[in-house]
Amino acid sequence: MRQRVLFFTALFLAIIALTVQSPAQKPMGVGGALEISLPMGDFGDAAGIGFGITGNFQYGLNPKMDLIGQLGYIMWGAENEPPGYDLGWSAIPFQAGLKYFVTPGDSRFYVGGMAGFHNFSVKVEYTDPFFGRIDVSDSELKFGLAPMGGYEYMVSEKMLLDFSARFQFVTDDLSYFGLRAGMIYKIR
Repeated sequence: MRQRVLFFTALFLAIIALTVQSPAQKPMGVGGALEISLPMGDFGDAAGIGFGITGNFQYGLNPKMDLIGQLGYIMWGAENEPPGYDLGWSAIPFQAGLKYFVTPGDSRFYVGGMAGFHNFSVKVEYTDPFFGRIDVSDSELKFGLAPMGGYEYMVSEKMLLDFSARFQFVTDDLSYFGLRAGMIYKIR
């Protein structure tokens, strides 16, 4: 499991590195955001609202389209926890995709999508009358796909506010609706 996570993380970083080494002076940006994640379906029956942070990278392919990459950490608590149990989920999403700008200008609306992986973990802690405190955890790599939309607002020549929403489809019914708000710093 850990080898797959390392492989896909290395692949993700290699794609970004190859893009950055392009000789053309195309626009690029890095940033971070806070995220609220609302679990859906069966996952929503078990998990409560999730909170997390995501870092992102943008590379301008042309004036209307950017290549994007995201890496983050999101955690959810249990919706209805049984007494004596401590239950929670977390995910490390690493994804790449495209933003297509629908409106022209420095502040603009966009639509897009991302695909990649989530390293999902679940942790259960409880007290057994015979064995005392017991901790059980497991993690698994899941494929994800996310249509998205958002708005970039130019604060200064080098700084953008970025607001977005996406429906994150994740295999094994671990899907969620994500809302992000953050900053993007233009490197060039």
